[in-house]
Amino acid sequence: MSTETPNLKLQYLDPSQAQPEVKVNDAWDKLDVVVGTIAVSDTTVSPPIVARAEEIRFTGSGVTVTHETDRVAHVQISGGGGGSGGGSPIDVMDETTEVTAVTAIRFTRGATVSVSSGSVADVYIDPVSGGGGGGYPLDFVQWYPFESGASQATTYDVIFPQTTAASGNTLFMVVAADGSNTFTAPAGWTVDINQAQSLYARFILMHKTAAADTHALLTSAAVVTFAGFFFEVAGAHVLDQSSLGGVAVQQFLALPSITPSPGAAVFGAMAYVSGLGLAYTQANEPPGSPTWKSDYIQANGAVAGRGVLLAEYLHESAGTLITPPLLNFPAWQFYVASGLAYATFSIL
Repeated sequence: MSTETPNLKLQYLDPSQAQPEVKVNDAWDKLDVVVGTIAVSDTTVSPPIVARAEEIRFTGSGVTVTHETDRVAHVQISGGGGGSGGGSPIDVMDETTEVTAVTAIRFTRGATVSVSSGSVADVYIDPVSGGGGGGYPLDFVQWYPFESGASQATTYDVIFPQTTAASGNTLFMVVAADGSNTFTAPAGWTVDINQAQSLYARFILMHKTAAADTHALLTSAAVVTFAGFFFEVAGAHVLDQSSLGGVAVQQFLALPSITPSPGAAVFGAMAYVSGLGLAYTQANEPPGSPTWKSDYIQANGAVAGRGVLLAEYLHESAGTLITPPLLNFPAWQFYVASGLAYATFSIL
């Protein structure tokens, strides 16, 4: 299991960690540097001058801020006239591309330097790192992995860590339940995905608008175990895109690709049934895939302990095809004939 976050390299706390405040304070310092700032660099000098700022201010008579759309400021620069054209041409460059003789610059999401129309250069700026991809699109208010324990029952009440917002926020749950018995969602919840595989594995995604909620009661037609993740995110969100499936038990899983909407959060998930009442080693992610993180939660039953493996894409979607990494879990043991129910989905 990794000891640090893949993007900012923030150190996870170890249960036996001495002076845990050292890691926590270091993480706060790193977050203070990057959150809400933009990296600005001048590559015309050697070495390049790099600074971080909360605002970029364009000066000169030929600059016009035209409008803002979806948190993107559109800035127009002309060499002399200050209007939409007719100014002296300028060159725009990133690390790999140079666009010459343009008379305006437009800052957009999901693109590096390229010419879009006429003599307008499109430029993409990462609001966190200054390049290479967008930040995370969901603002998590609370996150809670849950499991029903060793005993099987027809119901399990998920108690939230804190009361949800009275309005405005969205609640999501991913749940592993039984594939052969009917699942009933808690009152007020909408089931977005209900994918069963074989007799025993079932993956469920559902959501609800927050209304000062404190719990959610899961119900099955017969006694089962449950496991899953609950999370509350700020603002209104819905299921965007999804691709579902199921396979017989195996020691790896290739989650399907999807093309989410720009700005969406992307997840991959697998519901399974364990053959042992033991915690497993973390599923392996391939080297060179720092943009994904996976975790799992499992009911600790002697047999038929349901579990969910959830993989999370750590950047917002640019509206292009996204393929999750191949997941490997060679040491995991599954209940006979249980199968793996899975989905790749995005939340917008």
